[in-house]
Amino acid sequence: MFLHDQEIEFIYDSTLTVDAKVTVARSYMDRHSIFFGNTKGGTINHLIAHECGHILRYYSVNPEKRVIPFTDNEANRIAISDLERNGRTIIKQFPPEVKQKILPFWIGGFIQQLTNLPVDYYIEAWIYNEYPELREFQVSSINVSYTRAALGLDPKIKKMVPDLLYKGSNAMNYAYFKKLDRLMGTDYFTIYKKFPDKTSGEKLFNLINDCDRGFESDITTINNWADELKVSTWFSWIPFDTTPGNS
Repeated sequence: MFLHDQEIEFIYDSTLTVDAKVTVARSYMDRHSIFFGNTKGGTINHLIAHECGHILRYYSVNPEKRVIPFTDNEANRIAISDLERNGRTIIKQFPPEVKQKILPFWIGGFIQQLTNLPVDYYIEAWIYNEYPELREFQVSSINVSYTRAALGLDPKIKKMVPDLLYKGSNAMNYAYFKKLDRLMGTDYFTIYKKFPDKTSGEKLFNLINDCDRGFESDITTINNWADELKVSTWFSWIPFDTTPGNS
């Protein structure tokens, strides 16, 4: 299979912690790579379409406009400082060696969620509108991600992570699933009606344009979300081609 003159290779990875992920080819590479894990039935069709959506969005703009989120030691130091300030009581329960591992893990996961969900919505809208034959698989696939996301509302989780992460992550899911319900007529949002920080969730929801304005608008929306969640210093944007091809 080819997309924008580059071949797409499909790689099964049983250790994958997500259902699928993509390595978008840099300008000097001859292939994109889509990795997939243990998926059920036809959901792989939707997952491949979704990852192709990421490729298409990157390649919809000129190379000089392609950017990717990036963190370095300074950004991580700022993020860790923010978390320690925000969740001192929780974090001090962890031994130093555990804290050194868990804080970067939390930060990385939060940034990944922040920089993906707004884009994911537009990709799902594209699939839903352009490929109705995939809707059955699309719903099955989103059901899996919804079930995982809903676990984040567990009061036990609230006691284990700083409020900044707990409220921020759930506010992002609140906005994403409310937007999907408007698109697909699903009922994911019901569980988020009890989410206590509706103000932030509504602000994020309203920052997702109804009309897909493309890759450059994705960056603007992500930055606006980061500002709302007060994590804009946790990452920056760097030219896509300057990053290794394995990311």
